[in-house]
Amino acid sequence: MSRIPVPAHITRGFLDALRAEYVNGVQGAVGIFIESPGAEQYSHHLLPAEDRVRNAGNKHRVIEGLANEWCLNSPAASASIARQVPSLQAQPVQAQLVQAYPAQAQPVQAQPVRAYPVPAQPAHINTAPPQVPGQAQVSFSSSTLISNLAKPHRLYNFMTSVADVHEPVTIRFSALKSALLDNMRVNLDFPSSHWFRDMNTDSNAEMRAGELLQYLHALLNRADEAAAGAITMDPRLHAALCCRPPLAAALVALGSGRRNAAQQRQQAEAARLAAIRQQQLEDRDFAQRVNQTGAIGQPVTMLFPRPLTFQLRNKMFSFRDQVRITGPGELDWFGMLRTSSLFSMMDTEVIATLSGEPLLALHRQFRWMHYEYRLERVTQGYHRIPLCVITRQHQFLAPATYTVQMLAPSFGGDVYCQGRWREDFVLYQGGAPACRIRGRAFSFSECYDVVVEPQRDVLLFVGIACAIDHIHHEIEERNRER
Repeated sequence: MSRIPVPAHITRGFLDALRAEYVNGVQGAVGIFIESPGAEQYSHHLLPAEDRVRNAGNKHRVIEGLANEWCLNSPAASASIARQVPSLQAQPVQAQLVQAYPAQAQPVQAQPVRAYPVPAQPAHINTAPPQVPGQAQVSFSSSTLISNLAKPHRLYNFMTSVADVHEPVTIRFSALKSALLDNMRVNLDFPSSHWFRDMNTDSNAEMRAGELLQYLHALLNRADEAAAGAITMDPRLHAALCCRPPLAAALVALGSGRRNAAQQRQQAEAARLAAIRQQQLEDRDFAQRVNQTGAIGQPVTMLFPRPLTFQLRNKMFSFRDQVRITGPGELDWFGMLRTSSLFSMMDTEVIATLSGEPLLALHRQFRWMHYEYRLERVTQGYHRIPLCVITRQHQFLAPATYTVQMLAPSFGGDVYCQGRWREDFVLYQGGAPACRIRGRAFSFSECYDVVVEPQRDVLLFVGIACAIDHIHHEIEERNRER
């Protein structure tokens, strides 16, 4: 396996664009990504890979094969912290707080995403709302009973108007039903045949005319818009309605306008998704270098201008190997390590970057009926800053709650909790919601989401959630053993 000389975040974004266009059917996703800032200069490396996917029978397999060739499916190398840093026995130090912010980009104008500001679209993407074509109008004129044949039947006359074209259309119920359902297979419920009624009587014919009118109006508008103009452009529809050339041409023009509007919406959606993905990658990469934004020994808060959702696994402390903490876009953000020679205590877990750099240490202190975690922020240079103490508080005839004692006021005000754990558990800071933890319904892997609000320290609240989860799991295990 070998890498191509392209940055990893560009190749990952390119693979996402390949999946969007060739697996999920988002037209133009690859072209939008290739022409985006930062990716265009690598197009001569990436476009041959697109040719491989375009010409492949199993496109999904080829895309995953490219990910393997470019070494993007293997987890980021996480060298043991024991080999990275010496054991430090010095006392924790207090330092001035540095707040680091990722760059905040402009929102997409086509379909604004208020909660997630994302980079602006490339200039060549038309962000104006697509021009919506007009509607086809249908009105009932009359019906005629044909009784001089072996099987009497009714002909229904409608006036059809598309743009400036107005033309009468005469149809027979059975012929229209056969043409649309058997030949075109239109996905729209056709009016009932009413097998046990004589539909040639005036009253029943009037009822059928109303049903046909509603059907034709829905067929030429709602159903056609959902099919991106494919119905009104189909010659079989023109034949079924016995359209003359002017009306057929007007229907084709109407369908073409709807197809163009649908393509514009697809392009805008592809650009929006590509921009969101780029922002997610930039946020994740910022988290990997957050300690480098401050001087040696200075703690850094990790603040974002948008809410971020992290996925944590229940009982993650019971795994011996490193466990990933995933963030927006299901990207790996952090690793949870069981032990490190950086800390002398064995009852310590470490939240680290994907390369193994420690960011947050969680020291558990469990004894009879007392469950406590002490959190320390690990700075550049491996200085340890006491952050907070999380303690479980038993309550008589009520669910237990947790107190969070902040040891470093510069990381924010007091934190208190409300609600039941993993049902709807909210952490407040400064009197406002700062983080919400809730379990995932029907999650077989027992995952839960940690939603950190804007301008709140991500590491602080992810660490608190991990600590409370372990305490909760420990209580469940002890109750099971009784």
